[in-house]
Amino acid sequence: EFEFADPASADGKLWLRLTKRKNEYEYASSADGRKWTVHQSREWGGKGPAMIGILAKNGGVDVPAIDVTFQDFRARPLKAKEKGK
Repeated sequence: EFEFADPASADGKLWLRLTKRKNEYEYASSADGRKWTVHQSREWGGKGPAMIGILAKNGGVDVPAIDVTFQDFRARPLKAKEKGK
């Protein structure tokens, strides 16, 4: 049901983006912060206010632990050219 982002760049960095357009949320990732792969898009529905959180997980229960650092977390409104995608 869910698609997971995998760090494709040689240095292991991964950019994540969550975009809200009207009542739909889109999850995307990028190895360079410029070219994005959309993994999933879902309608929010009438579930109340949306909240943002960050979680890093390394697959299932039988995999080695990973170290993760989150940097430069931002929330901003869409620019006019981004709204029509």
